[in-house]
Amino acid sequence: MASAIAWTLIVDPPLLRPDTAIPTDADEVPLQEIFRRAGVRLRACAPPVRVLVRRGGRHMRTPSALVVAVSARTKDLTGRRAALRVLEALAHGFFLHEVRHSICGRGLFCAPKTRARGERR
Repeated sequence: MASAIAWTLIVDPPLLRPDTAIPTDADEVPLQEIFRRAGVRLRACAPPVRVLVRRGGRHMRTPSALVVAVSARTKDLTGRRAALRVLEALAHGFFLHEVRHSICGRGLFCAPKTRARGERR
């Protein structure tokens, strides 16, 4: 298994009004496909959810879809690292229990490195 990637702080995505247009630069990706790309097995039955992935911007939810923004620095949105970031956002930002159950406790994410007390930069 590849090494864990550092987790990031995910702010609760705002719920947009029903008349707000979904970003046109977002691609719809089935949840099962995101799990396949990440190399993670879905351990629970997931409800039908519409997931849109886009480069940059912010996460948001609409009444009909969850829009996950992947860092603009990510070169390949179809790669394993990007898929893990999408799963991380779905689990901890959108609070999808089925996704959280599938990725937590598997060593996929690690806390960012911090300096010890008194250590210089």
